Amino acid sequence: MKSEEKKAVSLIVRNAVLLSLVWSALVGASYFWNTANKRQETIALAHKEAVANINKDISFRSWVASHGGVYVSPDSQTLPNPYLKVPERDLVTTSGKALTLMNPAYVTRQIHQNYSQRFGIQGHITSLKPINPNNAPRDEWEVQALKSFERGAPEAAGKFESGSKPYYRVMVPLVAEKPCLKCHAEQGYKEGDIRGGLSATVSLTPYNEAVHQHFRIMGLTHGGIWLVGMLAIGLVGRRTVCRTRERQATQRELMESRKLFQTITDLATEWTFWRNPDGSLRYVSPACEKISGYTQNELYANPGLMTEMVVAEDRERWQSHAHAADLNGRPLPLEFRILTKDGELRWLSHVCRPIYDEEGRILGVRGSHTDITDRHDYEQMLIQQSRLAAMREMIGNIAHQWRQPINALDLLLANLKDAYEYQELNQETLDQSVSDGHRIIRRMSATIDDFRNFFKPNKEKRRFKLREALDDTLSILEASLHNNNIALRIDALEELDCFGFPNEYAQVLLNLLTNAKDAIVGNKVSQGEIHITLSRDGDYGALTIRDNGGGIPASALPKVFEPYFTTKEKGTGIGLYMSKTIIENSMGGKIEARNVRGGAEFTVRVPLAGGREKS
Repeated sequence: MKSEEKKAVSLIVRNAVLLSLVWSALVGASYFWNTANKRQETIALAHKEAVANINKDISFRSWVASHGGVYVSPDSQTLPNPYLKVPERDLVTTSGKALTLMNPAYVTRQIHQNYSQRFGIQGHITSLKPINPNNAPRDEWEVQALKSFERGAPEAAGKFESGSKPYYRVMVPLVAEKPCLKCHAEQGYKEGDIRGGLSATVSLTPYNEAVHQHFRIMGLTHGGIWLVGMLAIGLVGRRTVCRTRERQATQRELMESRKLFQTITDLATEWTFWRNPDGSLRYVSPACEKISGYTQNELYANPGLMTEMVVAEDRERWQSHAHAADLNGRPLPLEFRILTKDGELRWLSHVCRPIYDEEGRILGVRGSHTDITDRHDYEQMLIQQSRLAAMREMIGNIAHQWRQPINALDLLLANLKDAYEYQELNQETLDQSVSDGHRIIRRMSATIDDFRNFFKPNKEKRRFKLREALDDTLSILEASLHNNNIALRIDALEELDCFGFPNEYAQVLLNLLTNAKDAIVGNKVSQGEIHITLSRDGDYGALTIRDNGGGIPASALPKVFEPYFTTKEKGTGIGLYMSKTIIENSMGGKIEARNVRGGAEFTVRVPLAGGREKS
């Protein structure tokens, strides 16, 4: 799992690095595209400025040419043009003022000189066949530009440096017009011929300064955008790494939990299962094969085996229990029998609970079967031992119950003998004596039936009345309690119907009442008393037995329900243990013991009848 986490983190880091490179390339490309675009815009602006100046010069030249030139007063800067050979080049006005004629080329050249000094934009008029040597090309670029015009080029433009300063130059062709032929016809030019070119040179220094300022701003902007993007990539990458590690940690925990669950369920002796709402099995632990003989795959293929293996007598209780669980119920634990694949009878203890999702919808039922065959056999053995141990007490109780009818029968026989000896025996006396004898014998026989039925175990849980179970128990102990001068007081607040095994429940009461009687007799209490209370405690019927026999030693109280623990000199230590087993394991109830003033108090709670019958 650690290696997978490292691979995942390494992949995230690689993706983050790749994304950083792509982001850097995009930001860099944007920067270089913008700078290149800005340079082109700068050249375009310089080009427009140069063309604007050329258009101005062309317009002015056309005006001068249309007027055949202009006359000006000559001075040191404007001398008569020696290359202009036309009539009336130099004139004197009537007032004696000298004038000289300036042709368009001469005017343009002087304007270029003046404009360059004032505004820094240089102009130049040139030709491959100049009349004035000053109009000859100044460099190879002008020569090539003039030649390109002869080939039909509309203009020429380019950058160059002069004195380590950048410049931009544009030249357009000069076309021979009719006014131009006045001076240039002798050179062989005709109207429409390309006779030269007019250029304008613009300094790029102010443009470059603006561009560099723009580049700095753009650099800062793109740098900020790049930095924000890199920080975002870093933060997202870090968060993704953290989440990946958290997810991997969660997955490890889930895997460990799943492995722990799998280990526990696979190695557990309990047969655990998860049944879906549709009856199919989502999970069955391997212990199913050890307990039932059927494999996991057999149960997955046929979920009905869960019911089919239950013995016929217990199947209805199992199906009612499973149905209650499927209806979002919480049925009580259940004990039932199954027939394994090999036909062996086994006892199972079953518990289950419905499983819900976050929205409260039922996902199925989780249950477990525990093989309690050995425990059940052991408990049956202990019950048998408990019954055998109680036989001595029962024989004593039978003796108490029979003592009075035997005495009555003995007295009846003596009376018959005396009547015979004194010749007082007649048919009426004989019939009455026989009738009384039969009545006494029937009473003794009924006592035997009561004891026999009392110890007969119930196979199925059923509805029974607590008061009837108590009265059946007291009918056995009544003579013994009377002979030991023990008073009995019963408070039955209401009639209570419970659900369980009535004979086993009565055996528990017999055991508790016998212990109370023994405590009173053993401690030689002169006025012994047993107080019994029946009451409702929620969903349970509660029966409390309180005596004044001195109570249970404090050190022994926590152990009274342990097997083979006893405080009696000749006790077996089985009675209270079996009472707890019957009440809590078999009947789903609760038994508790405590000391009260002058004695001990035992409380037995068993489920009330009603909904518990179906559970």
